[in-house]
Amino acid sequence: MLVLQDVLFLDIDVSIGLNTVIETVVKRVNSRSGWHDANQ
Repeated sequence: MLVLQDVLFLDIDVSIGLNTVIETVVKRVNSRSGWHDANQ
């Protein structure tokens, strides 16, 4: 049971980390495209 719980908690941590990374990348891409639009 302890091992199963550890795996589940690790999975949750990885999911949160991935979501944070994806959000950061999306924000950077959005700000870059917005910057390009402003230059045009």
